[in-house]
Amino acid sequence: MPNIGNKGDDMSFSTLKSYSEKIENYLRYQPGYPNKLINYLYEEAGLSRESVIADIGSGTGVLTRLLLERGSRVVAIEYNDQMREVANRLLGDEFQRFVSLKATADNTTLSDESVNFIFCTKSIKHLCIEKCRNEFFRIIKPSGAVILLYNRLNQEDDFIKEYQKLIKQYQVFNDTLPDSELSEDEIFEFFSTTPYTHVSFSNQQILDFEGAKARFLSEESLPAQWDNGYQEILTEFQNIFERYNQSRKVSINYTTETYIGSLGKQLLRL
Repeated sequence: MPNIGNKGDDMSFSTLKSYSEKIENYLRYQPGYPNKLINYLYEEAGLSRESVIADIGSGTGVLTRLLLERGSRVVAIEYNDQMREVANRLLGDEFQRFVSLKATADNTTLSDESVNFIFCTKSIKHLCIEKCRNEFFRIIKPSGAVILLYNRLNQEDDFIKEYQKLIKQYQVFNDTLPDSELSEDEIFEFFSTTPYTHVSFSNQQILDFEGAKARFLSEESLPAQWDNGYQEILTEFQNIFERYNQSRKVSINYTTETYIGSLGKQLLRL
């Protein structure tokens, strides 16, 4: 029987609470996707109201919502229970064409050739590309396309330079900050010998102090609230915000990188 009063148990509870708070901050202040991207997809890339779309690693449904608002049927594939439950709560009652599944990118549980388009964000970086590609090939219709996209942070902005410098200074782990952006080599590996189109769209997130602080605290490499130096980190972050804010807000600039291509399935039918 566990010792309820054990210090280790208290730390486990604190760790869980801190992790939950980081997740909540991430969910509230993650960047979205620009309207120009969605317009392009529906006007130039073939998406329509009749499209059946698989949104892989759909998280809390930020992208899913934008696709549902255009009338498409969207199957949101998300393994994380907390994120999936948030999406279900936000989207389930509002959109009849929303379907939520607990599944993974390499085992979606969808039927063969059941979707017109597959969306996958940077989550593919942390998976086996070959397994994902094989699964996507199985579930996509011959005329369908895969759309890989992510928000690339503009690291030349002065605020972001100071922001990331502060993270590196106080990060708990000795490793360098994880690279969350897809590389051209990874994109090429995924599409293999099939051609793909690359388009980019400007994307901006404007945050007040509380929003910027919450986004900062969502960084998983930062110390927890009970750790030494936590208040010092907050003070330094506030100093950075004070230096770079305009009218009590800061702008975080991204480029939404989008890659659209088939997997060559149609060619095999010829």
